[in-house]
Amino acid sequence: METSKERYIPALGYRLLTPLYDPVVALTCREKTFKGRLLEQAGIQAGHHVLDVGCGTGTLATQIKQSTPRAKVVSIDGDPQVLAIAKHKAASHRVQVHFCCCLSSQLPFRDGAFDRAVTSLFFHHLMTDQKTSTAREVLRVLEPGAEFHVADWGRPTNALMRLLFYGIQILDGFANTTDHVKGRLPSLLHECGFQQCRLRESFSTMWGTMTLYSARKPDQAPWMRQGGTAAPRHLTQFRQNGPCTRCQRSGQLPHLHQHRPRIRTVLGPLLTVVGPQLLKGPVQNGLPARHGYSRTGSAFLRVIASGPKQ
Repeated sequence: METSKERYIPALGYRLLTPLYDPVVALTCREKTFKGRLLEQAGIQAGHHVLDVGCGTGTLATQIKQSTPRAKVVSIDGDPQVLAIAKHKAASHRVQVHFCCCLSSQLPFRDGAFDRAVTSLFFHHLMTDQKTSTAREVLRVLEPGAEFHVADWGRPTNALMRLLFYGIQILDGFANTTDHVKGRLPSLLHECGFQQCRLRESFSTMWGTMTLYSARKPDQAPWMRQGGTAAPRHLTQFRQNGPCTRCQRSGQLPHLHQHRPRIRTVLGPLLTVVGPQLLKGPVQNGLPARHGYSRTGSAFLRVIASGPKQ
C-alpha cells in the first residue's frame, strides 16, 4: 500500500504485526459479515473479470473464487510480504487467483479489462492524491458500465464510533484517514469520473464504522463501443463550420444533443417544440435563412450555431 513516497503502510501499520492481521480483522471488524455483503452488492457473475485492489492477505479474492468459481480474479498489492500470505491462502483453499505486485496508481492492465473492481480496507491507507490517482486508474481499467465496490472506514455514525476510530488512526495514520472520518469517499469517486457514487450500508465494529460504497463507470457513446477513439465527423463538424451537411440537407434544427454537449439536455425537449415554429425555411451558411423568422428566433438560432467558446 503506497504512501506519497511510494513506500508501504503494512497491514496493522507495522510489519511486525502483519501475521496478526487476519485474526485481528476477523475478530474485531465483523469481517465475515461486511465482506459477505460486499460480494452480494457487487453481483459478480460467472465469466466476469474481477480486479481486487489492495488485496492484502487475499481473503476477499479467495471468497470471490469460492462463491463464483468461473469468475476470473486478479488481485494487486504493493507489499510483497502480504502478497506471499495471499498466495499461500489461495493455494490452501485450492482456488486460482492471479496475484500482481504493483502500485494501485499504476495498474499494468489495458483499458476496459474488468467487469468489476472491489477493494476492502485499502483506501484508508492512501493520502487524498493517491486515492484520486487510484480511483482514476480503476475507472480506466473498468469496462463502460462496470462497477466499483468499496468496503472501508466511513463517517462515524455516533460519538462512540468516532472515539473507537482513533485506534485505527493511531495505527495507520491521521492524514490518510481524514477523508473517511468526513465521509468524502463518494464525492472523491464522483470527481474522478464515476457515476452513481453512494453509500450502501454501514456496520458498527470495535474500531469504528465500516461502510460499503458503490460507483459505476459511465456508459460510452455508441462510436466508442465500436472501438473508435473520437466522435464521427458529422458530430464534431458543427463546432467548426456550423450545422453539418446532414442538418443542412434536412433543413431541420441542428442536433444539439450531439453537436453541443455543453448545452443542458433540458433544451432538447424544449427545442423539439419550439424548433418547428422557428425553422420554416432553408439553412444558409450554417444558419437558418432570415426570411420567415422573427428577430428573436433568428438571433436565438444564430447563438446556437456559433459553437462553444474556445
